[in-house]
Parts: sequence; C-alpha cells; structure tokens
Amino acid sequence: GGIATLANVHEAFPNAELIGCDLSPLALRMGHMTANRIGLPIHFKQRDACETGEQDASVDAVLSYALMHEIPTSVAVDMLKEAFRILKPGGDILISDPPPFFAVDPFQGVILDWDTEHRKEPFFTEACSTDWREVLKDVGFENAEAYAIGDNGYPWINRASKPK
Repeated sequence: GGIATLANVHEAFPNAELIGCDLSPLALRMGHMTANRIGLPIHFKQRDACETGEQDASVDAVLSYALMHEIPTSVAVDMLKEAFRILKPGGDILISDPPPFFAVDPFQGVILDWDTEHRKEPFFTEACSTDWREVLKDVGFENAEAYAIGDNGYPWINRASKPK
C-alpha cells in the first residue's frame, strides 16, 4: 500500500523528507508502526488532502496511492488543486489508482463497475469514468500522461508536472 510506495521512494531518494497525510487516525497509527518497524523515516500528519497546511511551492513531489476511487470527483479535483499549490515549479504529481474503463477490456470494466454497488466502493465507477490526465491539465499541470505499468492496467499511473 502507501507505506510500500513510500519505502520505494525512500530507496530511490534516501535524502528526501517524506510526509504522509491521512484523515484517519487509525491509518496514521498503523502507518507509523509499520514505518518504525522497517526503519522508514516519515513525518505523519493528520490532514485533509484538500487543505494540507503545507506552504505554497514547498514540496518536490506529491504521490497519491489508491485515493481517487475513495472520494467524489469534485473532492479529488480540490485535492489536485492543493497538490498544485504546494508543489514547487517543476515538481511532479504521481497518482496510482485503478485503471479507467477506457484502458481495460470490457469484462474487466464490468468487474470494476461491479465494485461500486457490491463492495461498498461508492465512487469507483465515477473514478474509473474520469480521464484524470485531462483533469490534471485543467488544474494547470503540464506533460500529463497516463499509463499502466503492469498487466491488465494495474497499477495505473497518472503523472504530470507543475510548470517551471
């Protein structure tokens, strides 16, 4: 999950300051325990991703792991605007979430859509119907791209940069 993603970031960029934010105290406690167990230096903050409290243009990168399908699209757009605000010019955003319907075969699309009603995932269909690459461009990001780095569209990545 999110800790494994940040562990990979730490391995690639060992001097980077890592900040993890979540609304859930339980998720933060579990993340803190896991990070301590594996020796991963992360600052955890209980924050809304739409209002992080970070300074303007203060971070080099924003990573979002498995969040877009958990929130309404309107909230996700607000989160992307906040990411744009806190990113330094030239900073990157990387989003990993389920693939969009247009990127998978029809059977897999039906399974993804099924999650909305049957697995208590009320925003799954909305997230999989959204072209996040276009949303990123609308927010102001450039060089937006979307692609799978694994089989069957997983994991699906949307990546873009804040203009310099």
